Order: sequence, then C-alpha cells, then structure tokens
Amino acid sequence: MRMSKKGTQFLIAGIALVSMLLLSSRLTFAVTDENPDVTRLLTEAKEKAAVLSQDADQMEAFTRSNVSWESHATMLEDIKQHINDLGRVTEKLQSERNSASPWQQQAIDRMLPLMRELASNTTAAINHLKEHQTQPNTPRQLTSCPT
Repeated sequence: MRMSKKGTQFLIAGIALVSMLLLSSRLTFAVTDENPDVTRLLTEAKEKAAVLSQDADQMEAFTRSNVSWESHATMLEDIKQHINDLGRVTEKLQSERNSASPWQQQAIDRMLPLMRELASNTTAAINHLKEHQTQPNTPRQLTSCPT
C-alpha cells in the first residue's frame, strides 16, 4: 500500500507530535510536588513514544519504496500495537491525573486529544490497506484526513 502523501504525513505528524510532547513537557514546567507514580508513567510514555517515532520513520521510508502490501500491513499492525501500548499508559496517567502536579496534569491533558487522533489516523490507514490490497502502490486519499 502506498498511502497518499497527505495521509502518510498526517500519521507521521501525529506520531511526531505525541513524541515531541512527551519529550518536552517536563522541560516546560517547574517541578513542584510531582507525583512519582505519574513521573514513572510519563517516562514510560516517553519511551513508547520514541518507539512510535521510529515506526514513523520506517513508515515514511515505506512510502518511498515498492514494498508489498503485506509489509505495509505488518508495519501498520506494529504501529497499532505500539499505539495501544501507549494508550494503556495514557489510561493509567488519566486515572492518576488528580494526584499529579500541575505540569503533570497539563502533560496528561495535552496527550489525550493527540492519542485519539493518532489512533483514528492509524485505523484509517489500516482500513485503507484492507480496501486496496491489490493496488498497494496506488496513492489514495484517506477519507478521515482533512484536505
């Protein structure tokens, strides 16, 4: 599958945004009464976001190559699993939000909409691949991505 450039860019941009948010959120705020459990979960989320960043690089490379739709499917399933892993950490963070410091709460609040968008874009990419297996290198516009 070769998603349209715009569709791939949205998926990659979403992964990059989550990664940047997790990598930079702690630098933005003064550390006051931080919750060590939330700190541990944010660190775990940061590590999972780094994996997603690597996934984004590999997916972007796939768009410039002539790999089979099966390779794309495997990559998208890996990305889906990594997003689900990060989603589980995000759920734990959400349950700890009320005991978090202000900067931790803001980091959690900023993650949620990005995670939803990332999951939505990945689902759209998987559905696109299911519908266009016979033409994996034909650019297609994902319907869930804005134009």
